[in-house]
Amino acid sequence: MACKTWLSGGQLICDRRTWFAHLFRTQGGDFGFPYPLSGQQVERAREYSRRLWLGSAWPGAVRPLVWLLEHFWPVPGWTEGDLAQLRAETDDARRDLVRTDSREFAVTRAERQAESPVSMAALYYTDNRLDPLLMEACQKQLESCLGGRELVSVSLRPIAFGHNIVTEGERGPLTLFRQILAGLEAVESEMVYFCEHDVLYHPAHFAFAPPDEGLVYYDSHFWQVDLETGRALTHVWRATSGLCAQREVLLEHYRRRVRLVEERGFSLRMGYEPGTHSRPERVDDLGHEMWRANLPSLDVRHEHNLTPTRWRKEDFRNQRYTEGWVEADGVPGWGITRGRFREMLERIRRGEWRAS
Repeated sequence: MACKTWLSGGQLICDRRTWFAHLFRTQGGDFGFPYPLSGQQVERAREYSRRLWLGSAWPGAVRPLVWLLEHFWPVPGWTEGDLAQLRAETDDARRDLVRTDSREFAVTRAERQAESPVSMAALYYTDNRLDPLLMEACQKQLESCLGGRELVSVSLRPIAFGHNIVTEGERGPLTLFRQILAGLEAVESEMVYFCEHDVLYHPAHFAFAPPDEGLVYYDSHFWQVDLETGRALTHVWRATSGLCAQREVLLEHYRRRVRLVEERGFSLRMGYEPGTHSRPERVDDLGHEMWRANLPSLDVRHEHNLTPTRWRKEDFRNQRYTEGWVEADGVPGWGITRGRFREMLERIRRGEWRAS
């Protein structure tokens, strides 16, 4: 029950105002087992348990067994060597299942690239107004996800992060679009992931290779987490922080977007997300599809977010954007966030913690 609960994204808690005891049945007299139980049957049950948990066979799991060990580490009976071996086995066995609206993929990025190699880069952009702890933790997490792949950062003041480009301008939509365009022009890889400065990306987010070079793709698996309280929330998601596409497609779009905003100004009817609507104010006729990483990334909400935070369903004019609404004290793959989020950020910043 404990493994099923924790590994399926839940948690077990203890009410310390209660008292309970367990009366075991092997104390003699009338307390014997009510049925015969051989050593062979016991071993068969143990083998089933090993296969279920060590073999990652529990169908409801959203976390690997190694997450549970790390969450409660140190665990009696387990050594650091055992933990390291399980981590390696988990990394080897993990297959990132991702979806779009019209098809499913059960292959990893590495497998897709083995068939048709595609270079990728992360385009990171910031207005330099972020809480220092949050900014450093997000950068540290992103670097750990990329594993040395191309990283271009665009900022309003110099930062020591990847290949840094400094742009001028006041914080706002036009400056944001100019930053993205400057980054796209500097990127050398074929495919680009947009990476915002206040998002903690999960490695699963980078497991997707777009199957159609003429579309933009949005990872829909995000949770919002409040910086101060750790309150967590998820619902239908489509934002530029989850976008990836071919560089040339994005270059054409953002050159036109910047030109239109310079000429006409920015309107919310134009929107921030490429390819997501057919209103007359759209930038172009670019199309999009959605996919879903097997574990979520965290969009951190704080006082300097460019877009407002909506913590209630009533805050949405269109209720279809509240589909899949879930509130929780923690997030699958990340653990408990409520009351612990700054502690988690500090551990990520120091390199002492990683998402499962």
